[in-house]
Amino acid sequence: MDRKKTVFKLDIYGPVDAGYKERFEKLCRDFPEYIRYRGAVAPEESVAVLKAYFALIFPTQYYTEGIPGTIIDAYAAGTPVIASQWESFSDVIEPGLTGIGYEFKNVMDLKRVLIHIALYPEVIVAMKKNCLNKAKKFLPETAVRMMVDKMMKKIKGQTILSFAQPAPTLQVLVAAVDQMDAALPRTLNLQSDAIIGNQCDRNSIEVMDYNGHEITYLNFKERGVGLNRNNAFMRASADIVLFADDDMRYVDHYPDIVRKAFAAYPDADVILFNLLEAVPRRFITKKAFRVRWYNALRFGAARIAARRESLRRRGICFNLCFGGGAEYSQGEDSLFLMECLKKGLVIYAVPVFIAELTEERDSTWFRGYTEKFFSDHGAMYAVMAPKLYPFYCLQDAVRKRNTYQKKPFTSFQMMMRGAKKIAGN
Repeated sequence: MDRKKTVFKLDIYGPVDAGYKERFEKLCRDFPEYIRYRGAVAPEESVAVLKAYFALIFPTQYYTEGIPGTIIDAYAAGTPVIASQWESFSDVIEPGLTGIGYEFKNVMDLKRVLIHIALYPEVIVAMKKNCLNKAKKFLPETAVRMMVDKMMKKIKGQTILSFAQPAPTLQVLVAAVDQMDAALPRTLNLQSDAIIGNQCDRNSIEVMDYNGHEITYLNFKERGVGLNRNNAFMRASADIVLFADDDMRYVDHYPDIVRKAFAAYPDADVILFNLLEAVPRRFITKKAFRVRWYNALRFGAARIAARRESLRRRGICFNLCFGGGAEYSQGEDSLFLMECLKKGLVIYAVPVFIAELTEERDSTWFRGYTEKFFSDHGAMYAVMAPKLYPFYCLQDAVRKRNTYQKKPFTSFQMMMRGAKKIAGN
């Protein structure tokens, strides 16, 4: 990133305490041109002022802060919020939907969030409509209606009990390799139950507690990412499962983010989320859309969350012949999603980030755009579309010619050799 380029401008609002005024005025004199103090804003003008901004930063230092009126005004203005995670943070802000949180009083974590937003500004843009919808929940008429509803439940001194649906349970299913200790739950920032498929040099099953969550290690002396994911999935018990890799880190409150996404799309069997990268290389969903056969090949397994019963009842699993450690080194995730579509599952992609790719290890399968890469790619298309694989190979070779740095016909020929090899078996 160009260090001379101004990425953000900061305007500061609010009254200044008398005891701090002299020091604050000195700071103002030394502000660079991209930081300004704009004084206090009258309450009735707050929404109009906030409408002009990309985001509101709410860096509260008070852990017991209540429900700040400034944040409600920001929602009414359609302005997402970046806030310190105080005690009531999750009661006011829906991470990934109406704002982003950073660790309480941790300036370096705020810096990390701002860097990611600079790389992915569409994350904030996608939240604006959610903020406007959230503001409606704080309207006086909404509060009155809720109060009346509670009063109506009392008839002749007796309270009519209502039973809310329990929140769906959630498990993370991790495909890992050669994990020698129990550090992975912390590395992944797990905040839910998880099953870790650990392909290593031993056979054992270990169960541990991590911050009140059950973490099961499946240590098996075998290889193949499809086999690894299937081992974890066949032992899963939660309502919703997330497929994960061992080189990522989940954002805070990801269980709530995932549950809210499924609540927003009640007909969804599968939801595909975004992943943060230091250098963006993967497709980023900027606006929610229905996933079909023609746009399903851009998503990796680590973006997938699914209703377990939807997969189980239709017998959907990962192809054992594809993926790192298998005969064909790639494509298990694309084959999985296409199988979901073929069997009638409803899939959505949403503009919400749930994890960051740490990429602390080299890829287990990618060694460049070699002949094996193209051969395996063609084999994937042959399995995916036994009658249409030549079309898939051709469009891939043409569409990605700049990425491959090869003439489309050369890439096409290599893919077709791999496709014909498996198609003839």
